[in-house]
Amino acid sequence: QIEQNNYDAFFNIALIYQAEKKYENSISFYKKSIELNNNFSIAYYNLGIIYANIGEINLAKEKYKKAFTIDNNYFKAYNNYASLLISQKKYQEAKESLDKAISINPNYFEAKHNMGVLYLEQKKYESSLKYFYENIEIDENYFKSQIQKMYVEKKICDWSNFDKNKLILNKINKQKNDELTPWQMLSIDDNPDMEFRRASIFAKKFISINKLKKIKKTGKIRIGYFTPDFYQHAGMINMEGIFKYYNKEDFEIYGFDYGFSKKDKTHYRIKNYFDNFYNVADLSDKNIANLAKENQIDIAIHRNGYSQNSRTNIFSYRPAPIQVNFLGYPGTTGLDFIDYIIADKIVIPEESKKFFSEKIINLPDTYYPTFNERKIANLSLKREDLGIPKNAFVMCCFNNTYKISPVEFEIWMRVLKQIENSFLILLIDSSVARENLIKEAKKRNIQSSQIKFFNYIKIDEHLSRHKIADLYLDTFNYNGHTSVVDSLWAGVPVISKIGNSFSANFLPALPIEIRS
Repeated sequence: QIEQNNYDAFFNIALIYQAEKKYENSISFYKKSIELNNNFSIAYYNLGIIYANIGEINLAKEKYKKAFTIDNNYFKAYNNYASLLISQKKYQEAKESLDKAISINPNYFEAKHNMGVLYLEQKKYESSLKYFYENIEIDENYFKSQIQKMYVEKKICDWSNFDKNKLILNKINKQKNDELTPWQMLSIDDNPDMEFRRASIFAKKFISINKLKKIKKTGKIRIGYFTPDFYQHAGMINMEGIFKYYNKEDFEIYGFDYGFSKKDKTHYRIKNYFDNFYNVADLSDKNIANLAKENQIDIAIHRNGYSQNSRTNIFSYRPAPIQVNFLGYPGTTGLDFIDYIIADKIVIPEESKKFFSEKIINLPDTYYPTFNERKIANLSLKREDLGIPKNAFVMCCFNNTYKISPVEFEIWMRVLKQIENSFLILLIDSSVARENLIKEAKKRNIQSSQIKFFNYIKIDEHLSRHKIADLYLDTFNYNGHTSVVDSLWAGVPVISKIGNSFSANFLPALPIEIRS
C-alpha cells in the first residue's frame, strides 16, 4: 500500500501463495514483480517451478531459460530446466544443462541426482550409480538419491548393500518428505502399512483443485484413459483386449496420451479402438482436465499411479466425476481425489483394506486383464541351441531384474544344486546384471553353465521361447504380472507364494486358460 513499485513485496506475496499451493494467485504476483523488474531472475525461476508443478512444461522451460539467461550462474535454473528435458526424453540437451549446473556448483545435490536419473533413463546404470553414490557419500540422509541408488542396484542385481539397504529403508519410512517417490520402493519390501504411509506422504504434493462431483447425463458412459504409455509394453499388451472389445452400445472410450515415447505399431493399432484419442503431451494438467470435461468424461482411469512419467496432478482438477486407479500402479495412491481402485479379493485381502485411501472395487476373479488374441510365433529354438540337454529340468523367470532379490535367488540356487541336470533361464539384457548374477551363483557353488540368459525380442517370438521351460519361478515382493500371464498363456506352469501387499499378491488370483 505504501510503495506500489516495490517488486520485492509482490515477490514475497507470491512466495506465500506458492507455499499455500494457490498457484494462480502466486503466478499473478510473480508476473507483477517482473513487470516492475524485468531482470528479476529469481521471479522467473519461481514461475518456472509453479508452471512445472501444474504441468505447463513448455512455459516452465521458458521461465527457467529466462532466469539463467539473466544470470549465467543460476545453477538451480539450469538443473530444473534439465529435469524437464529429461521428462521429454531430450537427453543430450538435458546433459548439457546439468553439466553447466555442476560446473558452477560441483556440490549441488539436485543436479548430480538428476544426472543419475538421466543415465538411468538411458540404461547406463553404472554411470547412474556414480552420481547417486557421490551424493550419499556427502550426506547419507539424502534419501532421494538413496532410493534411486537402491533401485539401480536392484536393476543390475548388485546385492552387496542388501542388508544395509533395509536399514536405510527403515529411516526412509520415518520421513515426512513428500519428494520421496513410493513407486521404486514397492519391490524393496512387502509391507502394506509402510506402502500406505509412503504413498500418503507423497500425496501431499497434490492438492484437490476441484472437488465437484456432478453426474449429469444419461446415455452412453464415457470412460477416459490417461497415460503416457500407449505403446507396446507389458501393461498395454494386456489392455488391448479391453479397448478392442468394450461394449459399444453402453460405453464410449477416450484416450488422453501425455507421453513423449516413440509411436510404434501397437500405438497406432490401439488408437483405432477409441471413439476419440488425444495427444496431450504439450498441454498443461489443467488443460488436459478441461479437455476431458469438454468431452463429458464420466469415469477417468489413472493408469499410471505413481509409476514413471506419471502426471497425477491432472486428476487434482477432477476431469471426471469418478476417478479410478487401475492397473499400472499396484498399490494405493493415498490421494483424496482418486475415488476407487480396481482389485480383487486376493491382491487386497480383507485385512489390508485399511491401507488404501481409495474405495475398493473387486472384480469377480482377477483385476488383471489378458488379451487372448496374442500370437505365439513358431520359432525353431531348441534346448540344444542353448547348450541345455533335451532331458534337463528347465526353470525360468522373465520378471524385470529389479524384482529379483537374493531371497528368491538363494532358493533358485538351492534347487539347481539339488536337482541333477537342471537349468535356469532369465530374461536380462544388461551385461552388468548378468555378470553380477553369475558371481552370486558361483558364491553358492553353482556352475555358470546352469544359468542361461535371453535378450528382449518381439513378444510373439518371446512367447514361443517359453516352450524351452518346464516351470516358471515368480518373484516375491513384486510378482511378475504380464510376464506371469505370458507364461501361463504359453502353457508353462508358475510357482509363487502369497505375500502381504498388492504387488506381492498377484499370481494366486489369476485364472487363465492353460494352452496345451
